[in-house]
Amino acid sequence: MSTENSQMRYGLSRMAADLKQYGPIPVAGDITLRGLNRVLFLKVLRCLMVDRVSPQFLSTPGGYRGAFLEYQDLKPLVGAEWELSESFLEQAFAKGDRCYGFTSNNRLAAYQWYSTAPTITDWRGMVAHFNSDYAYMYKGFTHPEHRGHGLYPAGVTTVLAQYLSQGCRGFLSIVEANNFPSLQACHRMGYRDIGTIRMAALFDRCLLRIDPSCQP
Repeated sequence: MSTENSQMRYGLSRMAADLKQYGPIPVAGDITLRGLNRVLFLKVLRCLMVDRVSPQFLSTPGGYRGAFLEYQDLKPLVGAEWELSESFLEQAFAKGDRCYGFTSNNRLAAYQWYSTAPTITDWRGMVAHFNSDYAYMYKGFTHPEHRGHGLYPAGVTTVLAQYLSQGCRGFLSIVEANNFPSLQACHRMGYRDIGTIRMAALFDRCLLRIDPSCQP
């Protein structure tokens, strides 16, 4: 009973914080989506694009070193703590995806993935196809011990500057509409909304609706 009460208090505390930071309408939408997902698979996904560098995020935070990582750098970290599996690493590197990460005292602190080829997502095997002029930024992760240092925006902005200099038109990303912290972080570094993907699945049927604004 004490565990249930603790979880309830944590849930109420989180809801109060979200209401204060994001307002009642987004929080109500989050609660509705969570409730519906108890009986069917339903996702509302925001499509985002960034094509300009925000100079304030180009600096590497103090105490960290940023670099592209190779398979051998990441394989020892396979497991739940780093949200990495060996099959994911093999598939990502096989199709040419690149991983940019930050280390501190020679230990990994954060990473993000970048792809120029169709990419499998976490949503029921949905594959993200996109204009070849852009790169797809996905699977950003910062270890809990290193959160709050701005590693995510610093990494994305640093890599964006490199890709733009090589002729890429920008980065595309897909974020769940009720993932408020990720959306806020993306908007802060210059991402802008380009449309919404709505997806529902029940038993063996799947419905997908993509806003026309996403088509280009």
